[in-house]
Amino acid sequence: MTFLLYGYAENPRTRLVRIVAAAQGIPIELIEVVPREDINRQLLLDKFPRSNGKIPALEAPGIQLTETLSIVLYLARIGAPTCLLGNGSPEHEAEVVSWMSWANQELLDTLARWFLPLIPNVSRPAPYDKAGVEAGKADSLAMLNTLEDLLSDKTHLVGEQMTLADIFVAVVLSRGLEWVLGAAWRSAHPHCMRHFEMVAGWDPVREVAPHFALVDAETPNVNPYDKDVNESA
Repeated sequence: MTFLLYGYAENPRTRLVRIVAAAQGIPIELIEVVPREDINRQLLLDKFPRSNGKIPALEAPGIQLTETLSIVLYLARIGAPTCLLGNGSPEHEAEVVSWMSWANQELLDTLARWFLPLIPNVSRPAPYDKAGVEAGKADSLAMLNTLEDLLSDKTHLVGEQMTLADIFVAVVLSRGLEWVLGAAWRSAHPHCMRHFEMVAGWDPVREVAPHFALVDAETPNVNPYDKDVNESA
């Protein structure tokens, strides 16, 4: 059975799908789609009209899926038996899915309000608004402070083994670490970083993402497409 994954390697949601596939021993072929660069975006829309041009999407014999959670839950159930959904109890699975949803919908979307408008050199950039970026930063830092407190006495988010909860939270956090969560933030959040480093060192994660970029200092809140600002920098 051939699984085709539409997305690109550096995209966090695409990365999540590839990590789960690696953990489950499911071979996947990556079809590059970079919506903000208009790379194969129309191909994605033609095959997955409901995607609205968003990645990832999965194509396999007899099934086409969009939405990260549905793809990941499907792969978690068809591969080799693992503890990705917890210990098998409905309670554990519900907790795991709750963390997945929080990371995918709440944390990533909030972080994106901070870092996404600051990314330069893309064909379809996110709209820049200085106050909006500042609000995204404040909301992100508040959420991450809560996460730091919750991780203070935990190794894993659910149970005693690696689950999709850990993977989702760490991979989403990596996007912030790449652009805005600099060395000062990392030193002030040892529990978040301990958890992130644990997940980053897990073999299926290393197979997909052997290296995560860590920004030294947060990207400044200036419009990366403002020629006057960039020329004076």
